[in-house]
Amino acid sequence: MWTDESKDRFGDLPDSAVFDILSYLKTKEAVQTCILSKRWNNLTNNLPIITLDCDQFKSLDSFERALSQILSVRNEFDDVLDTLDLALTEFDSYDDFPQSTDEVFKRMVRYALSHSVRRLRYPITSHINPFPPVFSSQTLTSLDLSVPGRFLQPTVVILFPTHLNLPSLTNLTLTSFGFGPDDDGCADPFAAFNKLNTLTIIYCGVVNSPFRGGIYRGVDYNRSLKLRISPPSLCTFAFTGNISLELCLTHPCSLKHLHIDAEGFDDSSLVQDYSALLLTWLQGFPNITSLTLSSNTLQLLSLVPGLFKVKLTSLYNLESLQVQMKPLSSQLYTILCCGEFMIPGVELYQATIVPDGVVDCLIQNSPSANVTFIPYNKIQDPREVKMKDPRRRRRRRGRKAKQI
Repeated sequence: MWTDESKDRFGDLPDSAVFDILSYLKTKEAVQTCILSKRWNNLTNNLPIITLDCDQFKSLDSFERALSQILSVRNEFDDVLDTLDLALTEFDSYDDFPQSTDEVFKRMVRYALSHSVRRLRYPITSHINPFPPVFSSQTLTSLDLSVPGRFLQPTVVILFPTHLNLPSLTNLTLTSFGFGPDDDGCADPFAAFNKLNTLTIIYCGVVNSPFRGGIYRGVDYNRSLKLRISPPSLCTFAFTGNISLELCLTHPCSLKHLHIDAEGFDDSSLVQDYSALLLTWLQGFPNITSLTLSSNTLQLLSLVPGLFKVKLTSLYNLESLQVQMKPLSSQLYTILCCGEFMIPGVELYQATIVPDGVVDCLIQNSPSANVTFIPYNKIQDPREVKMKDPRRRRRRRGRKAKQI
């Protein structure tokens, strides 16, 4: 068959196909593909998905230049931006992060919010006016906000704002924020998100300290405070952090999927109080069908006095229980190595163990539930989960799911 080798096959692809191909690349790599075709040179200026990681660049200056260049070539009025995914991992404190780069970050976010963005993920890069003054979008469905771990300060916590106007939001992930309580000591930061379906909270807490311009100074994580979960359509709730506050569920029957990873205790002398609070959490989800707990969470639950005599008033509809195996946290290691909770004859250092009887206790009302233990090396840190493009899930839908 005769073929024209000089034909520009890449150039003949429709724009939709080109954008679909480039969406599988990070933005820096996608821009480099402009050498493949003259027409691609302009298309890369209008990518509907922008994914940039600071680790891809040799310096912060080059990262800032890349952000500025992307903004300069995009059409201010016509371009639609579907996804903006910004990652930052290389800086020790806000003092090391230049104000000019922070301003470019905020410009990118403002641009995304004004151009019909649907998925937004970005780190907070300043504790001074951490959010753009206008944070509003009618199209945003997925939001992932984080305070990078190296920026955290023990006496300064950034407060999650309650003024966000995001009526279409269905998926929210928050890492290392504080929630401000009302006069009754209850924080209700999600009340405005009526369509919220999935909520992930990682190392967040309710704070009780003087408020100063978007942050709390001299932070006091008060154990008497409460966190209200009020979205009426919430189906999935995932929590990683310290079990030290009371949950108030406005619509408990809507929740079907629960994930708890108990990490750290601010006061190890109160470990039994935390374990009792964890049991209260589990009793408050009547319609859960799938439950995922870390092995550390089970260890904490096992410290409830008389646990095996407790008759659960929940988990009647449980179909799946997954246990994510993890090495003991430093606090649990200390507790289980000495005193009344000591486990004799077991090497606990870096151990991944499940306490006897706890799993059976959890499935007492659903004995036919499928129980799965996930090895530690297959667990993905929720802080490292990248924003996924739903088109990729559709393409994998026909493939056989791999067993864990």
